[in-house]
Amino acid sequence: MDQGGRIRRAEGPVRQAGSGGALRLAGFASSALWLVLALLAPAPALGQAEDVVAPPPPSQPSWIIVPRIDIQQSFTDNALRERPGRERSDTFTTIRPGVNIAHQSARHRFNLDYALTRVQYARFSEENEFRHALRQSSQLELINEALFLDLRSAISQVTIDSGGQVSADEENSSNNQRTVATFAASPYWRYRLGRWANSELRYSFNYVDFITATQQDSLSHRVTETLSYGSEFTRLLWALTLDGSEGRFSSSSAQGSRRVSTRLAELSSEYVINQYVSALASVGYERIEDRTLDDEPDGVIWTVGGKLRPGPRSAFSLVYGKRYERDYWSGSASYLIGPTSRIDAEYTRSLNTTQGLTTENLSFLGLDEFGDLIDRRTAQRLSLSDPSFNVSSNAFRRDRAQIRGNTQIGRSSFTGLAFQETRRTDATDEKREVIGASFNFGRQIWPMTRISATLRYTHTDYNDAASREDDVYSGSISLSHQFGTSLVGSISYTYFNRDSNDRNSDLRENLVTVGLRKSF
Repeated sequence: MDQGGRIRRAEGPVRQAGSGGALRLAGFASSALWLVLALLAPAPALGQAEDVVAPPPPSQPSWIIVPRIDIQQSFTDNALRERPGRERSDTFTTIRPGVNIAHQSARHRFNLDYALTRVQYARFSEENEFRHALRQSSQLELINEALFLDLRSAISQVTIDSGGQVSADEENSSNNQRTVATFAASPYWRYRLGRWANSELRYSFNYVDFITATQQDSLSHRVTETLSYGSEFTRLLWALTLDGSEGRFSSSSAQGSRRVSTRLAELSSEYVINQYVSALASVGYERIEDRTLDDEPDGVIWTVGGKLRPGPRSAFSLVYGKRYERDYWSGSASYLIGPTSRIDAEYTRSLNTTQGLTTENLSFLGLDEFGDLIDRRTAQRLSLSDPSFNVSSNAFRRDRAQIRGNTQIGRSSFTGLAFQETRRTDATDEKREVIGASFNFGRQIWPMTRISATLRYTHTDYNDAASREDDVYSGSISLSHQFGTSLVGSISYTYFNRDSNDRNSDLRENLVTVGLRKSF
């Protein structure tokens, strides 16, 4: 339960792929939880007896543990996610016990949220299932202003095939989803070279486990040294980056195991011409070894560009160069409309894999004003992958342009996003382009009552032999009311419509959910 009277759902559903997958998942969750708690529990000072440490004052407990339980009753007119004309309705009950654990001290911040969900259908018992959801973030300062440790982990569910069976809401089960567990550990050392330079040496360990034999797991080690300008530099701003990684994808039923590695050395600079204009440039060397790429990058990389600052509330940048054996473009723009309103836009080009994006997304796990774990980029629930694209272990070339705006007007909040993204996979000669937009609205209509609404649209061009194209429209509206300090009720309606030029892929669903959450 949050302080604004909102109802927050747990992470997406997790379908068990048999007893072996369930045991692996339970083992991962319990081991990770106990390991993190054991390693990060505050220890007594050196030479000080543990029994003489004064307990924290009652008003500021060291650890805050809040158990809860959610009970929901839902009705769907398309329980099995069939095409129009073949829908079958059903009602299902969701019981979700969970716990939130939080700790904050001068050198340690720890947050964990875990929920176990049981879904029980009235008619289609084959859809009954258990699901796990975990989000954990921890930052520990081991040596004052020098040595730090970040730990993050998540258990969630991802859509395997964006063109397959999907649901109006993640709370409705789908056999087109798989459980993914992710863990990241990153110790790093920061130090200053007087007023001339600042340095950060970071090691990163990342593990992605799909808890299924049909998807490839990945494990990687990465070392990065960043040396950047100090306070002596006011016009010439610079950074030297040395980066290397080694990773391995496990064998699956469809693909054998493979090794990937990257090496990067890059010197980037910004020369401040005046308060309005800066010149940007970079030069370096990059090598990427991945056999799923037709052209494995190996050679000199460079960029040139500029940055404009027309006023104190706006900034624009654009660079052009050579990278990934292709022309390279990157740009960004931001405008601060007011104290609570801004617009941001960016265009990026990169090489990646689904596992790599999963790890990247996990790094943006953070806290909102209520202490809830969210994606810091969107202020929404963290999603480990993009449901508009398939899960793929092959490397793909990614081009994404997006513009995002948000504003707060009194008790109302508005967020909008428009984007275009293209992914090209060398190994399968596959290209997919998605154009989309979303709009979110929330308002505290009474002190204890909140209304929220979401609208989304995407157009997907599969660029396949069948020339398939999909238009997806979805929307939801929900009302939540806080009956007391620990009881919140909610009711929501969700509509989903996928209109495809392949009639067998059409899909429509209406979903109504009534729920209660009790915290203890």
